[in-house]
Amino acid sequence: MHINLSKEMNVVFNILHDTKETASELMYKEFSTKCLCQIKRDVLNERDESIYIEKMAIRNVNWQYDKYTIKNFERIGFENVIKIIWYSLVKSEEINNFDIEKISFHFSKQDYFSHKMFKKISQEYFKVIKFEMNTINSFFSKKEINDISNKGKGLYTREGKHVLTINNSEFDLFFSEKVDVHPKSKSLFLIFLNTLDIRYLHFCDLYINDSKAFCIILENLKKRIDEIVFFKAFIYDETIISLNANLNFVDLEKNIFIYCNIDENMVVFDFLSKINELVFYEDNILSKKYLRHEIKDKENHNIVENIIEILERTYKKSTPEESVRQNKKITEEYENFYLRLLNEKKCKNKVKIFESFDNAASIWRIQSLYEYNGYFNNISITLSKLNSEQIEITSSKITSKFRTEILNVNGLARLEINYSDILFESDICVKNKSIKYFKFWKNKGEIFGYFFELLNMMVDLKEVFFMSEETLKLSRSVSQIFYITELNLLNVNRMIDFLKILANNKNFDLTAAYNDILDLECPSDSVKFLFKNYDLSSINELSLYDFSIDKSNLKAFSNLLNLKELNFFRINFENISLSELFCASQEYKIKIMKLKEINISEKDLIFIANLKNLKKLEFERCYIQQKTYIHCI
Repeated sequence: MHINLSKEMNVVFNILHDTKETASELMYKEFSTKCLCQIKRDVLNERDESIYIEKMAIRNVNWQYDKYTIKNFERIGFENVIKIIWYSLVKSEEINNFDIEKISFHFSKQDYFSHKMFKKISQEYFKVIKFEMNTINSFFSKKEINDISNKGKGLYTREGKHVLTINNSEFDLFFSEKVDVHPKSKSLFLIFLNTLDIRYLHFCDLYINDSKAFCIILENLKKRIDEIVFFKAFIYDETIISLNANLNFVDLEKNIFIYCNIDENMVVFDFLSKINELVFYEDNILSKKYLRHEIKDKENHNIVENIIEILERTYKKSTPEESVRQNKKITEEYENFYLRLLNEKKCKNKVKIFESFDNAASIWRIQSLYEYNGYFNNISITLSKLNSEQIEITSSKITSKFRTEILNVNGLARLEINYSDILFESDICVKNKSIKYFKFWKNKGEIFGYFFELLNMMVDLKEVFFMSEETLKLSRSVSQIFYITELNLLNVNRMIDFLKILANNKNFDLTAAYNDILDLECPSDSVKFLFKNYDLSSINELSLYDFSIDKSNLKAFSNLLNLKELNFFRINFENISLSELFCASQEYKIKIMKLKEINISEKDLIFIANLKNLKKLEFERCYIQQKTYIHCI
């Protein structure tokens, strides 16, 4: 297909007339499998992308095309374009012979679509087929998490944005009225199914007579799915055969069965062996009454460690087979099924069976998932009637409920969150007035918006310590505006990007009082650009690591009159010295200076000697010029 735009902003499609070799096949042959249409933009090979785009704009003179034109494209609007496409498919007779396998290659291109675009495509589909239902949102889950089961929620990924939930009470009516009618309606549904922005598939309350509907989904979903969850569903050979027929499920990360009725005589184990993890949840609550009597001191600072230690001591390690036999609630038929699966060579170390653990006392409650090998997973320990001044959370998943509980702790003065996933499944209106110090170490891939959301919940903060690729400390003024007091700088561009984000928040005023760098000698990625465009005059501790500083940064630190500590680590000075970053006519309050692996000139030593407040000076593997050394002697 060749596409071009005319001066009148019409979009012209030139589609190959000869159908013996389709456009997708031609492009697939010409380009590497790592090109534009197969992988996401953030991992694109730029050269392949540019070649691909150039090829799309070239009309091959050896091919015959049919020309189609969409006039006044800009006036039509995006929503109407999607509507036109759906109506065209509805009217098309060729859609009756639709083969999902032949076009599955195209679905890989959807890596370019935004979630909003996916949702709009889905909404227009329901409008076109004229189907209305109050629970239509279940087909494209919103921000709120759809908890399948409170007991089993630790077994699957709790992510609402990319979940497709097929609920029998809602889906059965839709399928019977709008899908299972004629070939065209089924084809349209399959196209709709493959334009959903999903990675997690949930089947709920499915019975034997619903098998046709959800087997069609399992067989025809041509998108990469990470997890499939069956909740209160009948599982038998046909289910597994449908899974096996779909090559996209070959490397399925996890398949979870919660409260499922599984055909114990099921013989299809080949597909199950291909899944990386098979998880089963048994409806049994494990508990030991005497556990609660062993911990009585609520002031014990190691109470959490003690609880975990007692759990490990109380519940001895056992094999999954032994745990299955010990659970008296498992029927003989299910016991045989589990034992067959556990002893299947192809499923070795892939099968995991869980049951609930719930134990409570006057000051604490423990909830967990007990795995049939003696281990506890997803341990939740709720402590009550405690007065904690400091809480540190590391490498954890922080839900909205958990966050509310933390912010409601009486007397909490210091909160630290390090490398943790922060989930905003629902809005909370908690305002904490006791927390004065907040330390936040950004998790990889975390967005800055979460940091600001947390700040807004702590209304009386005095200090904030933010750590990421760059590190800075923020203090709050009487006017409730944050200003920067400490800065660790490794990459100027990264810091500029971060300060731009901070400057857009009402709690920060980083606008420089003056700007004297309009000349071309100050590049936008220089240290001087950073310190003159943003108000960093309040900094009292500054550390620079591993980059070069050239002549364009002259007097970059001239207004750092509050600086108390200055550290340079492996900084390469090019045609400029350390002292030239400051203004000779200004008096600075530097008390501590640490210099590591940098060049020291005569000017630098004179500058250091004139620092009247200097109390501590460290040189480590610095190169001091010979002339300077003799002069100092």
